[in-house]
Formats: sequence, C-alpha cells, structure tokens
Amino acid sequence: MSNGRWMRWIGIACLPPAVWGCGYDVMVVSPPSVPGGLVREQPSGLQSVAHFEPAIVAREVPISLDAIFRLAETNNPRVAQAREKLAESLLVQEMNCRSWLPNTYAGLSYYRHEGGIQNQDGTLQHSSTGAIIPGVNIQTDLDLRETTFRALNDQRNVWQSRAELTQINSEMLLEAATTYVDLLTAQRGVALAEQLENSERKLLERVEKLAKREVAAETLVSAAKANIANRQGTAAKLRQQANAATSKLIYLLGLPPSTKLVPMDKVVTPVELVDVTSPTEILVDRAMAGGPGVAELEGL
Repeated sequence: MSNGRWMRWIGIACLPPAVWGCGYDVMVVSPPSVPGGLVREQPSGLQSVAHFEPAIVAREVPISLDAIFRLAETNNPRVAQAREKLAESLLVQEMNCRSWLPNTYAGLSYYRHEGGIQNQDGTLQHSSTGAIIPGVNIQTDLDLRETTFRALNDQRNVWQSRAELTQINSEMLLEAATTYVDLLTAQRGVALAEQLENSERKLLERVEKLAKREVAAETLVSAAKANIANRQGTAAKLRQQANAATSKLIYLLGLPPSTKLVPMDKVVTPVELVDVTSPTEILVDRAMAGGPGVAELEGL
C-alpha cells in the first residue's frame, strides 16, 4: 500500500467518534477551589451539574470587651432592624415635608344622569342623559389641619424610632457584655476544675499506695474517687455553659455560626464604667440627663 493510502487510513481512524455516528459525553472536573464539582456536557447542549458542598472551616476570631461593643453595635440583627426603621421614618418625614403644596387634579368633566324625574304634578318621567364639559377642569385640595397633623405625626415617629434604637442598642450591648463575662467565668471555672482534678489524682495515687499497706485507707480511696468524679461533672457542666455562652455571643455579634471565638482576656477583671464614689444624687441627675432614651422621650 502506498504512503498516501496509509495516511488516509490513519486520518479516518483519528476522526472523533461523532463522525462515525456514535454519541459521546465530555466529562469536565472543575478544580477543588471552584465550587460546582462535576459538570457533564451532553450532545443536546444540556448540562447536568453535581454540586459538592465545600467543607465548613471554623474561623477563629479574637475578641475582647471593646471588640464586643463594636461588633454588637454594628452587626446585631435587632440593632440593624431598628436602624432601618429610623431611616424609614426620616425618609417619610422628608417626603411629607416636600409635599406641602395642595393636591391638584386636572382632567375632563362629564355629567351623567340615569333615573326618574318627578314633574310638578307629581308624575315620574324616566330620564337618561349625559354630557361632557369641554376644556380642562382643574381642582385643588388644601387641608391645613391634615398637613399640620401629618408633620407632627412624622416628627413623633422619628423620635419614637430613635428611642427604640437607643433602647435596643443599650440592651444588646449590656447583654453581649454580660454573655462575654459568663463565657470568661465558665472557661476559668473549667481551668480551675481541671487543676483540682489533677491534684486529686495525685492524692488518689498516694492513697492507693497507702491502702496497699493499711486496710483502713480504703475509705480514703473511695472518697478520692468520688471527689474526682465530682470534679469531672462540674467541669462538664461548665463546658456546657461556656458553649452556650459562645453560641449566644456569636448570635449577638452577628457572626457566622462556624466562628470560633478566642477570648483575649484570660480572667475576669473589674470594669469601671462610672465613678461609684460620687453621691447618689449626682449619679441620678447624670442618668436623667444623658441616660439611654431620655433625650428621645423628652423630644417625643
């Protein structure tokens, strides 16, 4: 066979299967970094996609009391909802302030009568008439009382929304700070329980050695084991409290559920918000002047 025939047969053999009338599927695997997984392209142009959910990786977030105040004020869903409600009240007030002009209506006028007409002698006459008034009819409607009431109502809604935002913000900040203190307390309690358990295990070893020489020391062995079991139960309870405080704090801060909080404070330290050495009258006057929601309620 000549070289030309050999080349012709090789070219026919290398043709894609679609030329021979056979169906084919092209399998494309996306890289692991691109979500979407496996894509199958069919001759009809349709695609069947098999999605692979990426593994959820817990992201560590270091937190402190100052960071909690900032995150709770920024990302809390209730605070965000109250902030949007205040923005809506301000927008409605601005729109109503610009609509102080009277309502004006323009259009064609028409007249239509359908029914009976009573004559002078008491008889009834059926009438069906209609007419269209040519030209443009302009009508204005101005209600000063309604406009004034609307302005006052809008201002009241703005002050009420501000008061609700201040109240919710203060409540969320207080609840987030209290939850953070509970988390630190539970973690510190777990650490102390583990230290006491290690000390009691060392004591148990000494008591077991003593019980091998003296039979009367068996009661000490039982007591040491009971103390260790009690410490383990206390530590498990404190771990549950720490997990509950962590979950609640993640919700209050508006963080993803897979977030792992890493407290920067190892122990609970006293936080002085105000000078408690001041007289009670001065503290009350300060609270009445600048307390949360006081100015808003006065404006309301």
